[in-house]
Amino acid sequence: MQIMKQRYTPALQMGTLCLLAIFGFGSRTFAANVVRGVALKYRHVSVNTYMVIVDIYGNCGSTSYAEVLSTATPEICIYNDTSYLTSINLTLAPPQILEYGCASGADSTNCMNTAMPYPGIMKYEYTGIVTLPSPGSHYWRFIFTGNLVSGTATRLNSLTNIAATTSTIGLVDTLDNTWHDNTSPNLTAEPQIEYCVGIPDSFDPAPVDPDGDSLAFALVDGTNGTGVCPTASVPDTVAYLSGYSHIYPLETAGFGFIGSNGIMDFLPTIVQNAMVKYNIREYRNDTFMGTSQREYNFLVTSACSPVCMDTLPLRVVSPQVAEQPLAIFPNPAYTNFSITTSEAGRHTATVTDMLGTVVARAVFEGRLEISTAGWSRGVYAVHTQEGAGKGWVTRLVVE
Repeated sequence: MQIMKQRYTPALQMGTLCLLAIFGFGSRTFAANVVRGVALKYRHVSVNTYMVIVDIYGNCGSTSYAEVLSTATPEICIYNDTSYLTSINLTLAPPQILEYGCASGADSTNCMNTAMPYPGIMKYEYTGIVTLPSPGSHYWRFIFTGNLVSGTATRLNSLTNIAATTSTIGLVDTLDNTWHDNTSPNLTAEPQIEYCVGIPDSFDPAPVDPDGDSLAFALVDGTNGTGVCPTASVPDTVAYLSGYSHIYPLETAGFGFIGSNGIMDFLPTIVQNAMVKYNIREYRNDTFMGTSQREYNFLVTSACSPVCMDTLPLRVVSPQVAEQPLAIFPNPAYTNFSITTSEAGRHTATVTDMLGTVVARAVFEGRLEISTAGWSRGVYAVHTQEGAGKGWVTRLVVE
């Protein structure tokens, strides 16, 4: 095995390595290519209120990912240093389809046409609101322990750079809101579909920070989530196989990493399935603001895709649900609000406050009216589900 530590700088091209965070859920055993990535980040809403976000990328070529990801409500544990504060469950926004486009059009991948052999990605984004107590703290932590409620996010034992034991994926973000508010950087480049053995390539996350903070990227150890919030404070690190580490996770003829922007350059030499994890630190005028994390499994394959999928950039096509077929009025609400849907059938509406506590739940057809009497002023999440199928999330403000 040869892992070269000098920087390798190829021309930036789209190649054929799959970014796969491949893991099973709960007691289920999924085939490879079920999930391609996972990210944990947060966004400042107002004062001490933050939106926590988990992105999971599912492979369109598998049907089993949808069973879990479409009904998942990932749990996030909130800590002040090692002191457990609370937990919130995130709700699903409409998924987006990501794919490389061939000349034949948007139906060239199995996202749009399951009969097509070419891979595509479905991005699932889950969000939830939390209000942190005052005063601010240097040590806030948002922890994803792998608990999806509908299952558990566990890695497969087929990874080639860590010990062949199943583990639960864990991610930890931090926040220092003592002096300033903060929003995680937006990595505007979605996970690429494929790379290939023997082709020099790069991955550029294309970070943009909404606060203008300075960013410092690092490759860090993977961590194992506990799946239980009160015991989530100190996650265990994974065990790497001989010759691999978090700094050199791939077997390549050259490997380079730029700490200011997270760009990785590499020339993979063998078929492999390697776990890679980012940690991003933010600084504002030399003041530390917080961190966010993303984890992928890089699947290097010799089964290269058609030329059209190697040369065109990744694009976002129409969301699976382009528009929510429901309306909430009035918003902001004062004494009551109504939910109206244009779709036939029974729907379940669940309203949660900023801590994830359910304040209202009802089953309805067509129209539902909910009283806000006794509710505190603030932001609420309205999650509406069509039977056991599609779901939508809308933010509601109560004055």
